[in-house]
Amino acid sequence: MKKIICVDDSIDQREAVKSTFSADEYEVIEAIDGESGLNTILSHLDADLLVIDFHMPKLNGLEVLERVNAHRQDQKKIPTVMFTTETSKERRKIGQELGVDVWFIKPMRSESFLQVAEALIAKAS
Repeated sequence: MKKIICVDDSIDQREAVKSTFSADEYEVIEAIDGESGLNTILSHLDADLLVIDFHMPKLNGLEVLERVNAHRQDQKKIPTVMFTTETSKERRKIGQELGVDVWFIKPMRSESFLQVAEALIAKAS
């Protein structure tokens, strides 16, 4: 079973991510803000995919990734999707430097998200 961590302060967004993935093939672990997301990711460094919102309470998505990277050291990179309304080229560049593979602008389209997520997971395997 593949493990996906979804960090988003929007319950609707977390539900959309959960409903996109088949319960038989994927386990979706949720976190409700940047701080709980950081703790969740650090507890599951074996995750197959991170789905992170940019704008969240406590820590934004880039701050979460920066702190994960500081702890990860020798661990393999976890494929990462940033879901956001943020369109700043500067922030996208920072995200790329921190390991964001795909920058998705909200709202999410389930079909294209699933295709991208499965391709990222397959590439990392």
